[in-house]
Amino acid sequence: MSDMTRRKGAGGLVRRLRPSRLLFCVSAAAVAVAVPASSGAAASRPPLARPTGLHSFLQRLDEPHLFAGSNVPEYSRTPSFAWAPVRGATRYQFQLSTSNQFRADNGLIWSGTTKATPATTVPLSLPWITGDPASLYWRVRAVSGGSVSQWSSAQPFTMQWSSLPTEWRPDSGSPADMPGYVRWHPVDGATGYQVWFMDTNEVVTTNTNVADEREYYASDPNFTGAVHWRVRAIRSTYGTTSDGLPAVSHGPWSPEYTWTDTPNPLNSGTDVQLVAAVSDRVSTPDRPDVHSLVPALLFAGGGNSEHDVYVFSDSDCVNPVYPQGSVVDGPAYAPRTNTVLATTSELVYGNSANVVAPVDLWDRDWPGGRYYYAVVPVQDGQDTALPQDACQANHVVAFGKNSADATPIPQAIGLSPAGRLLAGATSSSSFYGSPLVTWTAAPAAATYDVEWSRNLYPWHPAGHIQTPATSALLPVTAGTWWYRVRGIDPSLPGNNKNMTWSQKVRIHIAAPTYRVIEG
Repeated sequence: MSDMTRRKGAGGLVRRLRPSRLLFCVSAAAVAVAVPASSGAAASRPPLARPTGLHSFLQRLDEPHLFAGSNVPEYSRTPSFAWAPVRGATRYQFQLSTSNQFRADNGLIWSGTTKATPATTVPLSLPWITGDPASLYWRVRAVSGGSVSQWSSAQPFTMQWSSLPTEWRPDSGSPADMPGYVRWHPVDGATGYQVWFMDTNEVVTTNTNVADEREYYASDPNFTGAVHWRVRAIRSTYGTTSDGLPAVSHGPWSPEYTWTDTPNPLNSGTDVQLVAAVSDRVSTPDRPDVHSLVPALLFAGGGNSEHDVYVFSDSDCVNPVYPQGSVVDGPAYAPRTNTVLATTSELVYGNSANVVAPVDLWDRDWPGGRYYYAVVPVQDGQDTALPQDACQANHVVAFGKNSADATPIPQAIGLSPAGRLLAGATSSSSFYGSPLVTWTAAPAAATYDVEWSRNLYPWHPAGHIQTPATSALLPVTAGTWWYRVRGIDPSLPGNNKNMTWSQKVRIHIAAPTYRVIEG
């Protein structure tokens, strides 16, 4: 950058100053870099103001809040934080605590420093934890050189499940309306579920919204009757905290639900008939559909024997992908991460919720990319037929898998070139400094990759962040950038845990302008 010039005196004496000796700012209202404390400008500068206008949000500054009571915001996922810019501040210090006293020895969860941007995100997946009137508190203060403002007032919020998982009964006459499994509506912010089968006194852990009833049929192959069950959402945390927050938190157990298994579908014939794949969608032999969660696979017939369930990536059923060793009793199969006895400890603490097993399926481009499932009877521990033969006989059901991807919100939060807090469209607004970007949650994701590039094509990553939150501050310099996001699913089999990249989003960062401060 070239030297800047000022004139002094009637004689036109010219004195050149290097930019490093200048006080520069975006505008009169914006943040500024401090000059040395010995100068007259620094000595006369007023103290930094205490930050005001504190606001927490999930994806947009103007989104409506849910309130836990006494106007305390309530979130099912980790929020982001913003406040009004403080004149003269070059950075901000942020603290998050379980106490409004912010004691470092027993309450402080996370602390960090952000640069000029009056917004931040925490690299944590916070657990559900309620309190009275709140469970968590945050505050911020402004910093410039050796000057520090007072801390802002403590702002409360609560982490809490958005709803209880409720039973999802199929429509009467639907192919999904058959015994052998239970289903419920997913809960925002949940990373999995525990299902308590009260009659068999077992707790099943899963990361989808269906569970089969294999234990009932294992004890009685001719089982018909009532199945009593309850379900609760679980939320595993990711990221390192200063305080000992729980690694797994739970929502409350649902009310008791009853599902009647009548008649027994296994007794409908000697040949196995495939019925449907069911999760948030229903796929049938005649009408395959795309699912965002791994479905339960339903079948009928085959007598009272056990059955082996296979999923293939091709319609010829020669490339099995999942599951292996999935022999199951009953007319349904659904993936599980664990099954344990329903002890008091399990029902209260949920120890099996810590288990992460490779039971998910990779996303495939729908409708071209599909999965196919086949079912064969088992006698004396051996399959009675090859699944390949079942496929060739057209005894196969296709379905798609495309998880809800992490989708960037087309609005970023940061400083405007005029020095004000801006929540503007990423495609048309200009930001100064690091903008805070947000995206929708991918239910199967535990963490996220964020990547940015100077070019849309060819894409050359200039930086990368991995975070459990659904927001990030992009440390980009002036100019036009593109960024994208993808989820990381630890329950995918194999070494590749990556989900699909989002579309690329444009964002523009304004260059700072400069002015001379007379000493």
